[in-house]
Amino acid sequence: MHAEVKIQGSTIMLGDAEGPLFSAPTAVGSTSVGLHVFVDDVDALARQAAAAGAELLQPPADQFHATARPC
Repeated sequence: MHAEVKIQGSTIMLGDAEGPLFSAPTAVGSTSVGLHVFVDDVDALARQAAAAGAELLQPPADQFHATARPC
C-alpha cells in the first residue's frame, strides 16, 4: 500500500521499501527511489529520452493499477 499527498496540484506518493522493485537504502548500500511522472504523451517522452541517451529499463506499458505508463 501507499499514501498520496496532494500539494498545489502535485501528488506525492509514499510507500514502504519492499519487494523486488523497491529496496531500502540500507539493503542495497546506496540511495533508492521510485519516481512516477505524469505527462500527456508518455510514448513521445520515452522516445525523446532514449534519443537523448537514456536507458529504458522498462518500456511504457499499461498497468493493472492505473492507466499510467512508467518509463
